[in-house]
Amino acid sequence: MTELFFITTYSLKPKNKKAQAAVEFCERYNHALVNGRISYDAIFAELKLLCKQLNESDTRTRELQVHRSLDDRFLTLRFQDDVHDCVFRLCFTKVQRTYQFSELISVAEDSLITE
Repeated sequence: MTELFFITTYSLKPKNKKAQAAVEFCERYNHALVNGRISYDAIFAELKLLCKQLNESDTRTRELQVHRSLDDRFLTLRFQDDVHDCVFRLCFTKVQRTYQFSELISVAEDSLITE
């Protein structure tokens, strides 16, 4: 069974147009489900490409970079050489279980409520 992740996003007020463009792009991932590691890696690759394009279009500001956390729970966009200058963060939470409707009830009615 593949892993399923839920994404929440966090951002601060953008400091310049480059950061604003990055925030607008990353907002599309807020409250999304990611199916498997391949999709996680694809998002990381998209963000690397975004950073490259933004850095090429605006060379006057510091370089924007994307970083993975060691446990792969966060993808962070931040400006070069400043760990605390976070532009945007995507947080990946592993989905523990899912619920799917079924017309068959496999639990006896009297066992649903325990006193």
